[in-house]
Amino acid sequence: MASVFRTEAKDYGGPSSRVDGPHVGVVFILRFLQFLFCLIAFGVMISARGKVRAQAEFTDYGAFIFLVIMMFLALIYTFIFGLMCLIKACTSNKYFSHNLLWTQLVIDGIFAHFMFAATCASAGVASQIYKDGTCKKGNYFRLGIDNFCQKTQASTAMGFFATFAMFATHWWFITATHKRF
Repeated sequence: MASVFRTEAKDYGGPSSRVDGPHVGVVFILRFLQFLFCLIAFGVMISARGKVRAQAEFTDYGAFIFLVIMMFLALIYTFIFGLMCLIKACTSNKYFSHNLLWTQLVIDGIFAHFMFAATCASAGVASQIYKDGTCKKGNYFRLGIDNFCQKTQASTAMGFFATFAMFATHWWFITATHKRF
């Protein structure tokens, strides 16, 4: 019965059931998506400035600072491991070693949870700013806050996309380390 499950997983292109780990190509695509979403979230939040109660920036809100820090750390992490995936894809070895697989599994889990916390906190602050009436329609041109409100909301959304890509990579590593599918 167990061999049937392994055959089905292989036929459907799921994660490898080998102990060596998942295929490098799928992990590289997921790492690229993480890097792209983190880069967009980081860049948009850094450029968020507006006239909310005088001159506001993202540094006036702790949740936005937390999001920027997590996106920056995730950028570095995904760049390093994405480069490692690219090097592995160019060589003949298409599988990760057991130690590297477990290292990525643990670090992905930690980053995914911290990124989720940062994006949830940023979403709470962004919705609170909107609820205060600062970002409501009609105040955009009078207060000059159009860019600030839209950029914080867009950065938070990109943070969620980066988090979901990190969760997908984490899931991929969990299923790859599990001996039975």
